[in-house]
Amino acid sequence: MRPKIAAGAVVLGLATMSAGCGNKPATGSDPDAGARLSVYVPAQDATLAKEFNSGITARERVVISEASEWPATWSRIHEAQQPPPVIVQPDFATEMAVVAAMGEKASGGFDISIDSVTRHERGSIVYVTEKIPGPSCMTTGALTQPVHAVRAPRTDGDTWWRERTLTVNC
Repeated sequence: MRPKIAAGAVVLGLATMSAGCGNKPATGSDPDAGARLSVYVPAQDATLAKEFNSGITARERVVISEASEWPATWSRIHEAQQPPPVIVQPDFATEMAVVAAMGEKASGGFDISIDSVTRHERGSIVYVTEKIPGPSCMTTGALTQPVHAVRAPRTDGDTWWRERTLTVNC
């Protein structure tokens, strides 16, 4: 199943992104990537995997554009699950898989999300938010390995990552 991009989601994404950039126009540019051509805000059905106990114990940012590379990453994401879920395969002719993993954390309360993927003249920029629990949060003492993987429209060129960290005050 392919994700459907609602016009409202794209407009909302553009408004949200431009609001956080000091009134920079939605068609702004980035020093690395050049002029912004489009914005993709993943809908819920674009999520390939969202796990808190994955097999990816190191911090990673990965873009997978080839179908042959995806099964190994899928297996790593679902390493903690027995049996692993049936693989969800993006249409690599028109899509790519974007994966962001936080690495292993000493407790619960951590989360990671891929917020958007913007296409630019020289490639794409993936916007990621990492959430960490504040000092007053009660969390589990279990090790966690948060990861988020989404399907996004296929782009060519380099990929840059723009990240922010939010402390969640419970």
